Amino acid sequence: MDVEDFNSVKTPRARGALHTEADDVLLGSAAAAGPQQQHGARRLLAKTRRFVKLAVDVVTCTEDVPDGKDRTERWCPEEGANWLSQLFFAYANSLVRLGGRKHLEQADLDEPPKLWSSFQRHLAATATAASPQGLVWRALAAEHWRMFAATGLLKLVHDCIMFSQPIILEQLLHHLSSQRDRWVALGLAGALFGAAMLEALLVNVYFHALFRMSLHTKTQLLEMIYRKSLRVSSAVKAALGVGPVVNLQSNDAAKLWTMPTYLHMVWNGPFQIIVVMALLIRVLTVWPALAGLGVTIAIIPTTMLLGKLLTSARRESMTAADMRIKLMTEVITGIKAIKLYAWEAPYLERISALRETELRAIRKTQMLSMINSSIFNVGPVFVGLAAFGTYAALGRPLTAAVAFPSLALFNLLRFPIVMIPQQIMNLIAATVGIARIQKFMDAEDMHSVKRIELPHTTSSGKDDLSKSGSNAAIPPVNGSSIVNSSSSSSSDVPAVQISNGSFAWDASSAPVLSDVSLVVPKGSLVIVVGPVGSGKSSLLSAVLGEMAAVGQQQQEEEEGQQQQHPVTVAGSVAYTAQDPWIQNATLRNNVLMGHSFEQGAYERAIHASCLGQDLEILPAGDASEIGEKGINLSGGQKHRVALARTLLYHLTPRISDSLAAADPAGW
Repeated sequence: MDVEDFNSVKTPRARGALHTEADDVLLGSAAAAGPQQQHGARRLLAKTRRFVKLAVDVVTCTEDVPDGKDRTERWCPEEGANWLSQLFFAYANSLVRLGGRKHLEQADLDEPPKLWSSFQRHLAATATAASPQGLVWRALAAEHWRMFAATGLLKLVHDCIMFSQPIILEQLLHHLSSQRDRWVALGLAGALFGAAMLEALLVNVYFHALFRMSLHTKTQLLEMIYRKSLRVSSAVKAALGVGPVVNLQSNDAAKLWTMPTYLHMVWNGPFQIIVVMALLIRVLTVWPALAGLGVTIAIIPTTMLLGKLLTSARRESMTAADMRIKLMTEVITGIKAIKLYAWEAPYLERISALRETELRAIRKTQMLSMINSSIFNVGPVFVGLAAFGTYAALGRPLTAAVAFPSLALFNLLRFPIVMIPQQIMNLIAATVGIARIQKFMDAEDMHSVKRIELPHTTSSGKDDLSKSGSNAAIPPVNGSSIVNSSSSSSSDVPAVQISNGSFAWDASSAPVLSDVSLVVPKGSLVIVVGPVGSGKSSLLSAVLGEMAAVGQQQQEEEEGQQQQHPVTVAGSVAYTAQDPWIQNATLRNNVLMGHSFEQGAYERAIHASCLGQDLEILPAGDASEIGEKGINLSGGQKHRVALARTLLYHLTPRISDSLAAADPAGW
């Protein structure tokens, strides 16, 4: 390394900051010496600098900034951490120090990775005729197989280091008992310490990668189920209810995202058992090792039987939990009516009966789990008794060089014996959970609306294609066709058009609305008037795509023809329902719904929805805190808040099912 190469060695944080007076002394003394000594001094100084730079990188977590990132922006330090920083988790030092000085906030955390887009691509790539939404297990495998394979290789290296420790211990005891070279024994002791330290480092990196994979799986599954719950048809919603969907997220998805942590034990457990038994044969000879292996094999069928019983008990528990959660959701939703009609006792009996059924299934599950855990906790003890008993029966002396390595190997045998049956049960439970999730993903979506994208008008009066509407806008649903009509005149396109459509809440039932034809020109005001139960709300639901198209459209689909959508909607829909959704937030936040505050647009929306008088009545105006479900607002005030939400941004068409319930004050 010459002087030019040496001067190019710089640290990322402070270029040349490591140059000290000691460097000048070294260089000065080298200059007074000969050329060879001068070159050697420079090489020594370069190596010293590289070592100090590496130590600084590990301690202070110096990372290279990824492409497109800036140190002033939020980004994940793990993306640019070197291998030593990842091995010692030094990239988290700055966050730990910050947490020691103050309470961490959302802005202090690293930017999370974007997980949904890649998983969505894999999900779309696995779509079939039977599962148009995609196969969940194949999408998860395609998303995570690389990291899973890498952790498998890391686990294999970890196991080799773990198996070397009983061998090193055996050689160390032989050296100590035979009074051989003490330096060799000291070297073996150092090797034993180094193997234990390296094993600890590798197992931490291994579990960190698997826990990270589990967290990514959790995020992807929850977002997938949540997005699907927004797209399912009304018939599916009526059949399922809220409880089973919540159960899918809390129970079934949890069985999937907790599985990767120990999933390698399915193949790694038998591998560990085979290697440990081979090492035991080497230490104890064949028959004592085979005696221990026989006890191990005898335990496995018992665990398989317990696994089947546990699966059946858990399935019963999940079914009972679904029924109980569904009933509890109905009770909480209609608690006012239950209190007014004094129905507490009958509902309490129903809930108690379902809870008792669930508790019986839980007791059965816990009892089987306790028996299973007891068997596998005493399993290694029985294996050791069988092996040492056979070894002593053969008349061989049980020395320290035999006993301690054998005990170490039996301790290694404990973990795979315990974990293999548990992972088999976890796989079975995950299979049941993923089947339930896949069934939910294959449920029918809303698919009867044809949407035409139009440039919508912003609050400044200009057309803007880059902005979507708001949270009140209805997103495109699966199966709906989207046409961009920016090239044609948007004024010629009707806001809503229904062409001879028949609609039902369930595709297999009789139509509720038959032969409906409707054209709503853009910019017009249309009011649907009729008696109670005449289908006014059903018509709006058909426009939103919440009702299934039946009749001629269903016949065309069965005959293999391209289905003609009976409903065409131009633009993004702003909809207010009969029961408006009010959050536990301030009135202004309920109107904005996450959008940025614009004074002019906000005041126009308040004026158009006649909320001005309500703001004068409320104690803090639009800063007044609204309770859950708008408990401190009247019915008319709730609907005016919902109307203001739809008027805040210029979305067309606007569909309101709340005018009948809104009181006429201020209209």
